Amino acid sequence: MLYSLSLVFALCVPCVIVLFITGLLSGDLEVGLLVAVSLIPFMFILPLTLLLTFIHNYRSPKVLRKYILNGLERYRWDDPIQQVGQTAFECFRDGFLFRTEVCLWKDKRRERRFISMIIPYFIPKSAEDKEKYMNDIAAYLEGRCLFEIKQDMAYIMVPVKLFSRLNLDKSIEELLYVMKRFDLHACTFYSPQDILNAVPETFEILAMTAFDAKIDLKWIDWASSMLNAGFTNENMRNLSKQIPDSNTQKKLREQVEVLICEFNLDIPAEYVLMNYIRYLLLEH
Repeated sequence: MLYSLSLVFALCVPCVIVLFITGLLSGDLEVGLLVAVSLIPFMFILPLTLLLTFIHNYRSPKVLRKYILNGLERYRWDDPIQQVGQTAFECFRDGFLFRTEVCLWKDKRRERRFISMIIPYFIPKSAEDKEKYMNDIAAYLEGRCLFEIKQDMAYIMVPVKLFSRLNLDKSIEELLYVMKRFDLHACTFYSPQDILNAVPETFEILAMTAFDAKIDLKWIDWASSMLNAGFTNENMRNLSKQIPDSNTQKKLREQVEVLICEFNLDIPAEYVLMNYIRYLLLEH
């Protein structure tokens, strides 16, 4: 609403000024009539803008939310459905995060709204040939499930009105079975850049992990900082409660490596080290 009103003033004020100055220069109009004529742009543009703002900010998202909820409520989730955006919801099942939101997509040069259900994951590092690994999953799912699985993401994208009528039970159960059978691990939607900006010590943790440094309280403090910044999941909570010692190094390293994958921080070593140097320069 504030954005729309500011746009109205940005468009109308110059028009009002031009009309007012033009009227003054002509010298034929009374001041009262001149003011009234100058306000004509507001009389037409302001109501139209308010109406469009109402449709955009309230009516349209409300209808879209109804379609999404009609589809999601057909399935049993481990936790209550959480609204995380104007037309975006998150649900959990068996530790996997399902993000459902409305997306604009160009279809035959026309923009259409689709509902997209996305599940982030990461492939185990033990998989040598990732392409073959993905092909095996795709071959198993063919004809069984609505979902497509691609690198680090499983998703469906369907027209808005169709989604509310879908019975997702069989498809989601089949998908979860595939996730477990092929050892695909649950991941988060957090952006690496957002994490690095909010928790700068992440550069140091990534670099020290790449150098195989001994895990100490720095890692535990980092986990606490991540939780405080809102980057949370069960494994991060567990790490924040650990007490490092020589007997727990292997277990802690496995936990840290899993967290790096879960939070999409598995970025190239060159980038990690370059930014760690910058981090050190800023710290000192």
